[in-house]
Amino acid sequence: MMTRKKTHKQFMAEIVRDATKRLGWLAYFTWRSKNSPKGFPDLVLAHRIFGVVFAELKIPPDKLTPEQSIWIEVLRAAGMRAYVWTPADQNEIDMVLTGRLK
Repeated sequence: MMTRKKTHKQFMAEIVRDATKRLGWLAYFTWRSKNSPKGFPDLVLAHRIFGVVFAELKIPPDKLTPEQSIWIEVLRAAGMRAYVWTPADQNEIDMVLTGRLK
């Protein structure tokens, strides 16, 4: 039996649902990025205890664009928690969202 690959939309919906409904995060994402600056991360998650997280989501074989790489690099250099997550990173995602990884 062949398993179907998650879509980007499904992956983001799972993270947002877990973060907001189960773990008390606020979630922001740009609905349509057509007129937004290129490269800004897919998700901004904020929690009163665990802080702010920026997450760029990728479904392999998709890779970061140069603009996305710059955003992640600059956010990290500024002391922000910025991640690039794929469905294979579920353990790290869970650790970040439950405050076990800072």
